[in-house]
Order: sequence, then C-alpha cells, then structure tokens
Amino acid sequence: MKALGIPETRATFLDEPITITIPARLKPRGVELKFVITDPDHSKPAKTDPVLIKAIVQANDWLEQILSGKAKSLREIAEKEKLPERYLRRIVELAFLSPDITESILDGNQPVDLTLKHLICDIKLPLAWNKQRRLLGFA
Repeated sequence: MKALGIPETRATFLDEPITITIPARLKPRGVELKFVITDPDHSKPAKTDPVLIKAIVQANDWLEQILSGKAKSLREIAEKEKLPERYLRRIVELAFLSPDITESILDGNQPVDLTLKHLICDIKLPLAWNKQRRLLGFA
C-alpha cells in the first residue's frame, strides 16, 4: 500500500473509504470495448514498434515498385520476396494510412493496442483518413 501513498494503519482501512483515481477510457475494438489506462501528462517515452514500422516501410516500397513499373504486380513481388501474395496485399494497404497516423507510428506515439496483427488481421482499413483516425484511436 505504500506504493499507492496510502498509510498502512488499521484505522484508515476501518474508518475511511479509499478512492483511487486512474485516468482511463473505453476504446471500441470490433464488437467489444477495451478499457485502456491513459497517461494524462504523456510523461511516458514513446515506444516504437519495429515490426509495425518495418511493415509500413515495406508497404510503401512495394507500392512504389508497382507505381514506378519496377514490378508488374504484387504477385511478382511476392515471388521475389518468397512471401504469400495474400500477405503482401494486406501489408500494402498500410501504404494508404494517413500521413499523420504514419508519422505517429514512426515516432512511437501510436495507441498501445495498435499492432501489425491488429491492422492486417482484425480490421478492414478504410481509405478515408478521418475514418482511419477514429477506427485506430487517433481521433
């Protein structure tokens, strides 16, 4: 109880109610709500997600290969990279993230539950940037 700043006296527990306030919010995630503890003063250092960052870099690289004509199709890239084409299609969608969301991810300021698995498996990423912000917790 010392860690919470509560004195360890028996009288305190018998006579006075204890109130603990934790900044938190409910965040929609699919058909459920997730209870997320927030950091009100943003004193925590940013935490970059190297797996997510690598996927965003790959997505932009693969899209550039298609747009520049260096590759004729995602199938060609998939064969060259020895990856399933379906995986490439899901990753390439990350090239269409809004610039501010991409910047937040690169800076490590994404919501705690925003992972690569969540982005490519759990949701259908909308193309509209304002919808992306709401869906991914940036609004």
